[in-house]
Amino acid sequence: MSEDKQHSDAASGKAPDTSRDGTPLTDKARAFAHEAVESASTKAEDVERKLRSEARRAADSVDKGEARARHQLDETLTSMEAFIRERPMAGAGMAFVAGMLAAMILRR
Repeated sequence: MSEDKQHSDAASGKAPDTSRDGTPLTDKARAFAHEAVESASTKAEDVERKLRSEARRAADSVDKGEARARHQLDETLTSMEAFIRERPMAGAGMAFVAGMLAAMILRR
């Protein structure tokens, strides 16, 4: 800006334009803030997308683990039932001992 323009602005009571391209500083600040918000929004969307993807993978992993645990429990119960049918007295003895142990633990 020329010195004459600065002096005429000062004489007329106008604040001199301190930006280089003639736009007010508030417009530049507004544009900068808008760009910052857009950038943050884009980054937040990326983070959210990744978190949702990881949450889906974790849920799938839990579901698979639950299915494996159910299958293992079913096999164990089937095995125990077969053992008790083959040896009912041994099964009754084991149940008695397990009950005694549980009672001792629960008394403490």
